[in-house]
Amino acid sequence: MTSEALLAEVLALPVQDRAKFLRDVAASIEPAGSPDVEEKWAAEIARRLELYREGKLEAVPPEQVFANIRAKLREARGDSPS
Repeated sequence: MTSEALLAEVLALPVQDRAKFLRDVAASIEPAGSPDVEEKWAAEIARRLELYREGKLEAVPPEQVFANIRAKLREARGDSPS
């Protein structure tokens, strides 16, 4: 199975299952609870929240994010829109 095919299958899962899959994959790369990872995520979250509050970062609904990803996957594969 290609990574593109796997991604397409994962994106078809309900959001809770996608979140669990993402956590499991991330944990396989960097163990959960790693101080370095936790610290970096905390800093990134704080940075994005500040930008959002300042009006410098636009929130995008998850449905739109996933629709954009699906469109990019279709484009990369040369598929026609469904």
